Formats: sequence, C-alpha cells, structure tokens
Amino acid sequence: MKKDRDGALTHIMMNAAMVAKQHDEHIAAIYEGYAKRHPPLIARSHVANIMATYIYFMLKNGEPYRHANDRLYQSKLDRLKTS
Repeated sequence: MKKDRDGALTHIMMNAAMVAKQHDEHIAAIYEGYAKRHPPLIARSHVANIMATYIYFMLKNGEPYRHANDRLYQSKLDRLKTS
C-alpha cells in the first residue's frame, strides 16, 4: 500500500492480507512468492495491494471472488443465517 493513502484503510487492508494468507490458499501462494524476495511487511503490503485490485474488479464487474473456499464460505453463510 502506498504511504500517501488513508492510514485507516491501509491498516485494515494490511490486517486483511495477514488473515487472508492464513485462510486462502491462493493469497497464501502469492504471499509466499513475495516473501521469498522481500521482508514480511513488504510482502504483506504487496498482497494488500493485490487484494485491493481484486476488490475493485469484483465490485466493478459484479462478480464473486473466484478463489473462494466453498466450505468456509458456506460455513460463514450458515453462521450469519443463525445470528
């Protein structure tokens, strides 16, 4: 993420990247590729940037996330329905 961006949004995206690399195989693979060449914080920043790009195009095209883990996604929907 760029330093001249909104600090709160950068913080949120960096935390989301950290969690996504633990739960999403696709994001984890991207992170591992960057982590081989960069320090962990820089690798996480690259992943946050990629995630922001994914979010933009998902909203622009009205598409769901293509690499979603169906089991986790369905579990989340079930928890939301019972709440």
